[in-house]
Amino acid sequence: MTVHSVPGVRLRQVTVNGVGLNVATAGRGPAVLLLHGFPHTWRLWTEVIGPLARHHRVIAPDLRGFGDSDRPADGYDAGTLAADAGALLEALDAGPAAVVGIDLGAPPAFLLAVRQPGRIRRLVLMESLLGDLPGAEEFLAGGPPWWFGFHAEPGLAETVLAGQEEA
Repeated sequence: MTVHSVPGVRLRQVTVNGVGLNVATAGRGPAVLLLHGFPHTWRLWTEVIGPLARHHRVIAPDLRGFGDSDRPADGYDAGTLAADAGALLEALDAGPAAVVGIDLGAPPAFLLAVRQPGRIRRLVLMESLLGDLPGAEEFLAGGPPWWFGFHAEPGLAETVLAGQEEA
């Protein structure tokens, strides 16, 4: 399927680890895997896909549970998301890739690089915390931010996003 609002992007479903992922692809050349954060989808990357696709094969999935990807009951931890990313690169025969993760996509990108270093050419991590890093102490004082718990409560975020803010 061609996405008309983003020239050159094609969408397809790829099943990895028993989960169907919606994947946007564009271009040819060395692979670049783009892992979005919350509450985004592959469309977070629409402004950079075109320029990247001039010299790279861009792969931008909706992570499990997001966008048009399947929503299984579990598997939303960074390790499983990293396994999904590695399996996606394998399923697409992408070879070693530059991997870019932002926000929620950064921890799985990091774990993919640690667990499957042969799949990674370069690694870019943005807007995320990876454990107890120096400088994060104040941000994490008293536990994680409120929105972590909000989004961990099954079904709660969907009721708000569905226009049911009063609930």
